[in-house]
Amino acid sequence: MKKILVAASICLGALFLFLACQQKPPQAPAAAKAPSREKGTVVFLDTSVSMRGYFNVAPAAGAPLQQFILADLLGILAEDNLTPVYLSPFGSEIASPQEVKSLRKWSFFESLESKNTVYSQSETNLLGAFEGEAFVRHDVSIIISDGIQSSAEGSQNIAGFDTRIFNVIRKRSQTGTFLWLIGVKSKFRGIVYPERPCPDGIRRSFHYGGVRPIYVWIGSQDLGKGLGLVTKMVERIHSLLEPSETVRVAALNFVHPPEIKMSMEPESSSSPIKRMKESANGSEYLIKKTQQKEIDIPLAVSENKGKIQSEFWNMDWNLNIEVVSDKAKWARTIKKNGNWHLVLNYNLIPGSSFFKGCMDDHQGRLRITASSVAAIRQNPWWREWSTQNDCRSEDAGKTLHLEKLSPMIEEPLHKKYDTASIDVKFNRP
Repeated sequence: MKKILVAASICLGALFLFLACQQKPPQAPAAAKAPSREKGTVVFLDTSVSMRGYFNVAPAAGAPLQQFILADLLGILAEDNLTPVYLSPFGSEIASPQEVKSLRKWSFFESLESKNTVYSQSETNLLGAFEGEAFVRHDVSIIISDGIQSSAEGSQNIAGFDTRIFNVIRKRSQTGTFLWLIGVKSKFRGIVYPERPCPDGIRRSFHYGGVRPIYVWIGSQDLGKGLGLVTKMVERIHSLLEPSETVRVAALNFVHPPEIKMSMEPESSSSPIKRMKESANGSEYLIKKTQQKEIDIPLAVSENKGKIQSEFWNMDWNLNIEVVSDKAKWARTIKKNGNWHLVLNYNLIPGSSFFKGCMDDHQGRLRITASSVAAIRQNPWWREWSTQNDCRSEDAGKTLHLEKLSPMIEEPLHKKYDTASIDVKFNRP
């Protein structure tokens, strides 16, 4: 009888162990389906008088953003299947978006009068463009403007603007809309209308000729569509610039880390490691008996940082590769001569146990993870292009309070992003 009970206990134990091995982790609930959007793109174009200086009159060649709006913008949107395109000119008032097939009226001028007629509004209601329902109605939204919210109230408007506009931008970026900011330092010749009063308390406009920032905001609830469009726009604008001009880009409240590909190829004629099999749990290797105390395995790592981040963002990425298995004291990663290696301590690698069950399957198993952390270069462009006082001509090449976007741009850059991993198992006699 005792033998029967013992046998039954063994069978039950084996059954429970088998079930534990086979049990799948709980599945996360399906994400809620995002609300549908209307197809196409809406472009909000600032038509205030302060925009006049970015547009030349024929026969003079168009300024970079003028050329881009005239010859490239609609074509790029068509390439990415982001049509139809709706235009909403805005200044003091925001016009209802209307479908357009050409932007020539707003970017090619045969006379000074025709340019001044188009760019004639007295203020820039940037806040209204961001707050409006039309901003999130379509696949992509674009705002082209020379700077910040303006108002007839002048200095009394500054405090309210600082609070409201940045709160609206943050809310948009935290409720499912991916936002990018493209900054272009373009040649400018025209009148600058400051928001800050001069020492005598008066907002006094002045003529300026030089390089001055203009901005393109891009918003989309589809990360792939938005990022693809931003990349094309930055590259095309960059191709139009002269040496004195600059284009930069940043994302708000999120970041897209580099694409990392990582693999391990330990086999060679002199290596004691031989591949046994591949499975859903990763690669499995056999380590033959060896006199080597440490086994060095090269890791093949490729890193695609993306052109716009590496060239136009004022930031870089630091890569780290580590063994994340808590119990794997017998394995570590090192970097030598610019290349990553996995190093195994042969004597500490767990050997195979007598009973090859579920618990034994975890012995000798490793997860190797690549992670990326952003490194912001000193004085990034969104700080360098910012000023606290725009009433002076020496600050005409900067934008009032632009640095207040810094928390939204920089906060995601301080996090660590796991970008690739490989699972392997080593069997030692």
